[in-house]
Amino acid sequence: MKQAYFFKQGFLIIFITLILSFSTQALTIQKKSEWPSLNNDTTTIDNNEGIIFTGLGTRIHVFDKNTLLQKTQFDINSKDSILGVIADKKNKILYTAAGKSGIYIIDYSSSENLKIISEISNVAEEPGFLQGEKRSYINPYALTLKDNFLYVADNSYGLRIFDVTEPSKPEYKSGYRNDGKSEKLTTGGFFDLALFSSGSKNYLCILDLFYGLKIFDVTNPEKKPEPVAGKDLRGAFFNNITLVQDIKVKEINNRWYIFVTDKSQSKEQAVIAKLKFINEENTDPGKKFLLKTPQNTGRCDELKKGYAIALYNDYAYVADGKYGIKKIDIINKTGVTDSGVEIYASKSYDNVYSKSYAITLNDATIYSSDLSRGLVSINPDIFSENNSTGELINFKSIDKNEGVICSASESEFSKGFYFFNIENSTEPKILKKLPSSKKAIFVKNFLTGFTGASEEKIYVFKKNSGWETIAEFNLKSEKPGAFEAFENYIIFSADNVLKILKYKEKNIEKIKTVNSASKIFSIYYDPYTQNLYTGNETGIIIYNFKNPEEPSIKDTINTNSKISNIFVSNEYIYSASGNFIYIYDKSMSEINVIDAETEVSSISVDEDFLFAGTSSGIQIYENPYKNDYKLVTTHGTRNKVMQIKLEKSKIYSANSNGGISISEYDKNAGSTPEPFKPSYDKGSGCFIQSLF
Repeated sequence: MKQAYFFKQGFLIIFITLILSFSTQALTIQKKSEWPSLNNDTTTIDNNEGIIFTGLGTRIHVFDKNTLLQKTQFDINSKDSILGVIADKKNKILYTAAGKSGIYIIDYSSSENLKIISEISNVAEEPGFLQGEKRSYINPYALTLKDNFLYVADNSYGLRIFDVTEPSKPEYKSGYRNDGKSEKLTTGGFFDLALFSSGSKNYLCILDLFYGLKIFDVTNPEKKPEPVAGKDLRGAFFNNITLVQDIKVKEINNRWYIFVTDKSQSKEQAVIAKLKFINEENTDPGKKFLLKTPQNTGRCDELKKGYAIALYNDYAYVADGKYGIKKIDIINKTGVTDSGVEIYASKSYDNVYSKSYAITLNDATIYSSDLSRGLVSINPDIFSENNSTGELINFKSIDKNEGVICSASESEFSKGFYFFNIENSTEPKILKKLPSSKKAIFVKNFLTGFTGASEEKIYVFKKNSGWETIAEFNLKSEKPGAFEAFENYIIFSADNVLKILKYKEKNIEKIKTVNSASKIFSIYYDPYTQNLYTGNETGIIIYNFKNPEEPSIKDTINTNSKISNIFVSNEYIYSASGNFIYIYDKSMSEINVIDAETEVSSISVDEDFLFAGTSSGIQIYENPYKNDYKLVTTHGTRNKVMQIKLEKSKIYSANSNGGISISEYDKNAGSTPEPFKPSYDKGSGCFIQSLF
C-alpha cells in the first residue's frame, strides 16, 4: 500500500484593525459585503471542447480556449453571485455553485446554447441551523467532482455529497454536518476544498471557517463522511480564520503537501504555507486511520494579499492583490527558520495583474481571472501574456432608494443597470438586470425609483411588479458627461452645454438648454439652497435653480483646473480636481486644500467627516475644512472607486473593474483595545504549532 501523509497545520492570521482614535472622535469602518462575490474557483476548462467557463456575478462567460474570444454568455438569473464552477467533460455538464441560490446544473453539449437542466436548492432531510433555527436551503461556496459524485462545501451545513450519475436528477447521498460551538446551534463554515487521491484512497481537504482545516476520507462516497484529521482553531484565531483564502494539494517526491494562501489586508505580510501530512500504512484494516504528528515544512511571507494559488512544476503561482502574480519556488529553499521551517523566495510579475482574484492551471498555461483585464492566459515558463478578454464588469455609478440600490455598468460584457435588494446589507441580492445597447454610465435616485443614462438614452426606472423601464429619451449624439436629478427634473451635460429634461406621466421632454463657457464634468444640486453647481474646465459655476425652467448664473469660482466632482454640505463646497480636494465657504473663498496623493473621483460628507473615492480606495478625513484636518484611514479596495453614496452609516461604492461594495462606519466608536499582534519570530509567526 502506498504511503500517505499527514501534516501539522498552521495559518498566519493577521487581524485587520481599521480603527484610529482621536482626542475628539473615533471612527471605525468595516466592509460588510460586495457584489459580485469573488472566489478563487470560478473558472473551469474543457480541453476536449477547447472552451473555458468563467463565472462572474450571475453570468457564465464562455470563451474559446486559444483565442479567449467570447463565444457566449449565459445568465443563470440567481440572486447570489457565482462562487464556483466545475465541468463534467465526459457528459458536457457544468455544475455551478451560487451561494444561497443553490447549485445550477447546466447542459453545455452546445457550448453556445447553454441550458439549465436541474437545480439543487435544499436538502430538507438534513437541514443546517442558524442560531438554533433550521434552514433546509444549501449554500454552496465550492465544489468538486469525481466518478459521478459531486462534493460540495456548504457554508450553511458542512460537507454534502450528491450522486450525479443522472445530472437531471441529482440524488443526495450523504453529508457531514459541521457544528459550531455556540450556545445556539449554528452549522456550516466550509468555504473551500481540494480533493486528492493516494493509492486507492480519496481524501478531501476542507477549509473550515469555524475550526481551520478538516480532512475527510471519501473513498466510499456513499458512506457518511467523517473527518480523519482536524483541530479546533477558534481560540487561537480569535473566532476568525477568514483571511485564509485558497487551498491546493500536490504530490512532491512521493510526499503529499497542502498549500494555503492568505489574503491579509493589513500592513503585515500574507503568506503561502507549505504543510506536509503523513500517514503510515495501517496493517490492521479494523482500525481507523492512523494519525502522525503533522509538520510545517515551508513558507513564503513575501506576499501582500494572496487571493488564490495554482501549482505548476516546482512553483506556486499566487494571485496577489498588491504585487500582481507572484511566482514562488516551493522546492528549493533560501533559508531555514530557527524551528526548522524552510523559507522560499518569490518573484513578482507586473502588477498589471494586481486585480486578479482567481488563478488556475491547464495544459501548462496559467489562466488568471482579473477584474480589470478579464480572463488572461499566461505562459508560466517565460511569464508572457498570451491573450486577455478585457474587463468583464465595470460599475460606473451607484445610488440608493429605500432598500434598493441601482448601479450602472459600462463593461461591454455586462452593460446595463443592476438592481439589488440590500435590506440585509451583508447579503445583497440581485433583483433585476436591465441591459442597455450602449454603455450605462450614470444612475440617480429619482422620485420613487431611479433615472439612469447610457451613452445613447436617458431612462426612468420604477418598481411595479418588478423593476422596469417606464420612460426613455433618445440622446442621438449627445453622450452625457455629467448627470443629476431632483424632483421631476433630469439634468445632464454634453460638452459645454447643460440639458434640462422634465419627466411627466411616463414621458421625458427637453425643456431647456444652457450654454456654458467650457466643458462640464460634474453636476451637483443642493436642495437646501436650490442652487445647481457645475464643475467645468476652469472652475465652478453656480446657478439659481429655484425655477429649473429658467435658471440663471448666480456666481462663479475660478480654479484654473478641471473640476471632476462636487459635493455641498453645511455651507461648504467640496470639489475634486486631480489628486486635490478644494474646499470653499459660502462666500466662495478657498479655505482649505487636501492633497490625496491619488486621483479623486467622488466626494461625500457626513458631518465632520469627508469620504473621498480614489483610485486606490476610500480616504476618510476628519474636519476637512480646518487647517489641522486628519486623514483618519484609507479603506482599501482592489478597484478604483468611481462613486460613493453615504446613508445611515453605510458606504455604497461603485467600483471600476469590479462591482459594488457595502461598508459600515461608526463615528463614535470610542477607543479600542490594542489589536492582536502576531509573533515576528520566523519560526512561529506564520504557524500555530502542535495542532494535533
